[in-house]
Amino acid sequence: MDGIEQLFDGVHTGQDFFETLPPSLDLLLTERGRALIDNPTGPFAAALAVHDATCTGWTPRVPVRLVVSGGDEQIRPGHATACAAAFATRGVRAPIVDVGDLVYEGSTHNGANILGTAATVKWFMTINGS
Repeated sequence: MDGIEQLFDGVHTGQDFFETLPPSLDLLLTERGRALIDNPTGPFAAALAVHDATCTGWTPRVPVRLVVSGGDEQIRPGHATACAAAFATRGVRAPIVDVGDLVYEGSTHNGANILGTAATVKWFMTINGS
């Protein structure tokens, strides 16, 4: 496969991604790409601003927790910190819960999904009175 663009055709499976892509962002991105991730500008910064509206464009009216895995190789915990701060400016307390690190199918991100989902279900049961 020449480039990763071919993976985004709606046909390739998650397993295809795992078998094709490098195991970390540092191996996937060029030096310029990594610099853009660390200091976004231009259209990329604008696209990220749309994503960031998840935390700035609304005010939760129910209890909120932000779940992270400190070792997640795909999502940095700093996003949760920024999100919690944005919610706090509107009077919403959104604690950050680090569920730990689990490598699943070679990925801490996949493990974070498993741990985070389990922790969230347990938390939902406590606030629902179940």
